[in-house]
Amino acid sequence: MIGILLLGLSTGVVPAMLAVGLVLIYRTHRIVNFALAGAGILGGLVCVRLVQAWQVPWGLAVLAGAGAAALVFGLSEYLLARRFERAPRTTLTIATIGLAQLLLFAEAVVRWASSGRQESADLRTSLATVRWSVDGVILDANSALLVLFALAAVTALTLFLSRSRYGLAVRAAADDPARAAQLGVPVRRAGTLVWIVAAGLAAAAVSLQVPILGLASGQGHGLLLRALAAAVVARMVSLPVALVAGLATGVIDQVVYSLFGGSTPADVLYAVLIVVALLLVRPLPGRTFRPAQALAPRGRVHPAWALPAAVPVFLGEGTANRAATVAIYAIVVVSVVVVAEWAGELSLGQFGLAGVGAVVAGRLTADVGVAFPTAALAGALAAGLVSVLLGLATLRVRGLGFAVATLGFAVAVHSAIPLLAPRARPALVASDRVLYVIVVVVLGLVMLGLVRLRRTRTGRAALAVRDDPASARVYGISPIRVRLTCFAVAGTVAGLGGALLAVHQHAVTASSFPVAESVAVLTMAVVGGAWSPAGAVLGAVVIRSSTLFLPADFSLLLTGAGLIAVLLLAPGGLAALRPVRAAA
Repeated sequence: MIGILLLGLSTGVVPAMLAVGLVLIYRTHRIVNFALAGAGILGGLVCVRLVQAWQVPWGLAVLAGAGAAALVFGLSEYLLARRFERAPRTTLTIATIGLAQLLLFAEAVVRWASSGRQESADLRTSLATVRWSVDGVILDANSALLVLFALAAVTALTLFLSRSRYGLAVRAAADDPARAAQLGVPVRRAGTLVWIVAAGLAAAAVSLQVPILGLASGQGHGLLLRALAAAVVARMVSLPVALVAGLATGVIDQVVYSLFGGSTPADVLYAVLIVVALLLVRPLPGRTFRPAQALAPRGRVHPAWALPAAVPVFLGEGTANRAATVAIYAIVVVSVVVVAEWAGELSLGQFGLAGVGAVVAGRLTADVGVAFPTAALAGALAAGLVSVLLGLATLRVRGLGFAVATLGFAVAVHSAIPLLAPRARPALVASDRVLYVIVVVVLGLVMLGLVRLRRTRTGRAALAVRDDPASARVYGISPIRVRLTCFAVAGTVAGLGGALLAVHQHAVTASSFPVAESVAVLTMAVVGGAWSPAGAVLGAVVIRSSTLFLPADFSLLLTGAGLIAVLLLAPGGLAALRPVRAAA
């Protein structure tokens, strides 16, 4: 057991450094920076590329990787974050999601430059020859170096913040930016320095860990989940606590893996830990998310919109298959609008709820033999119930805290799907054209239902609670009941989309419901216009249609750049650029 604990300490260094960086950035900018994990992985890839292709000494490659990540992140703060310094903190947080997607594209570019090498396979250092065994677990000097680096980094960072001139400037900017600016403290420069330090530490930790665990693609969300759990446990304030909690995640991972042979229980544990910790810490900023909508008048959905939707039916099975994918994503994106516009919250877990609907519908259809319409309805209701339970668990969590909690939920669902998926393939629809027609009809009914619901007392109560809960309570409206109603509606819609996706994909697998898709559907909602179902559909059509015809890596460039451009130039989304006769 001691050997497992020691190995866990070394594998927990990367989440620990990410947690320290998240705390630093939160203290100065009051945001949760979802791009930090991407910056660390990018620096690690640069390090691996230098060693493998250019035979650069490993130590120098580590410094170069950390420097590259720090440079990219520093420029990102200078060119991007400063543009949003007067914007709500939620808006800047969404911008970091776009930045994370751009960093994923940059990682793909580095991998292409590696001529298809697997960065997780063949990077070895001379330290690997110094090894010992503890309770049957083989450790080497790389593990010791990694833990020593973490301790030294946090110690040096603490001394820097408490004794150096720039460190004191960072602390002053974190405590009261306006007052610090009046006293001549370079607040902007301090903010840039924090981003540079956070990215450099993260990249150095990833680079030092490559000889131990390697560096595979797709691990960013898992690292981010563990770092967020550690940062929240540290109350987004304490660097030493963030370090200890981050190291503890590595120990938990190793213990769970030794007991269960997988990471699913650990992912679920971190998701629960985040919710519990958020209930105990002070509320994160961005209490209410209100999508911009000033330029978009409301009205009725025009019947002529049905004409373009009918075109794919006449263009062949392949086109109908791709169009069905777009329509299914539009249904899930509409659920994001319900949470954003009605409840005033930013959800990163809607595709996780779609996964719940897919699992229930798939098992009923494939394993029990229930007719698909009944199974789809059951899947939608199950997702709605899970959404209500998630809402109950996060009743006191608002703003950025809710976004963090729902991201943890999405990661947990992604990990659990292989254990819950149906053993047989869900029943197939006769053809892709038939499936497309079914999906479009369902999408139309969902939009019509939401338009009608918003005009009822329930819809008006939801908006009243979002804008002023105290005044709504005076008029006899229960904020808790209204909030849970919004989550139930959003979860049901997302679950319905997931059930349709299970039939479309002919299977329910973890690869069909990755965490990245929860981020993608939020991107579609913001790009299209998170204030109405029509904007959600527009965002899904623009983003998802483009990604279907582009390589996966280029789609990251499109969605990341598109999200940031919309936030800068058209905060109301594409639907706000011209009159759209729609209602939310």
